[in-house]
Amino acid sequence: MAKAAKTVATLDVRGGSVPNARSSKPFAYREEMRATMLGALSQGSTYRAAAGAAGIPWQTWMGWSRLVREGACPDPDVEALVLDARQTFEAANVALATNINVASLEDWKAAAWLLDHRQGDPKARADARRAKYEAEIAKNRAAGTHVENVRNVTDLNDDDLRAEAKRLLDGEGAADGSLSRTTH
Repeated sequence: MAKAAKTVATLDVRGGSVPNARSSKPFAYREEMRATMLGALSQGSTYRAAAGAAGIPWQTWMGWSRLVREGACPDPDVEALVLDARQTFEAANVALATNINVASLEDWKAAAWLLDHRQGDPKARADARRAKYEAEIAKNRAAGTHVENVRNVTDLNDDDLRAEAKRLLDGEGAADGSLSRTTH
């Protein structure tokens, strides 16, 4: 006979128990989820894809992971699943890297791919920094506290232009303290 399903509700931002987003009942852990989740992760799936294959809603998985990370998970089966999933995911990453290293003996592109992914995508990091910067500007504009640092270079005399160029070349940033300068 199948083991009865245990209920572990996800936590909302206020810390209270909330039901699964797709139903009015809290989501229940079932033992058959374990094999599906760990099997998918061992084959190289992402956490999201593995949780989906196991029938675990993504928000529930995130809630379980948060509870385990905080040391507040009331269900030892859920805690074991999350910890084993982490270990399986890392082992799969090592196995994939090993396969790529073997492939790189035959084709340099495999090694280049692994190197790129180990270092991370520099463009993605730059895009993330820019998005954060632009979000901060938008927030300040909405609050009415943003000050544009735009100066027309034709308004500067030769001495001001030389001093500004020296500051920028020395890496000190613009005279007004900004690290970037927009001139027209």
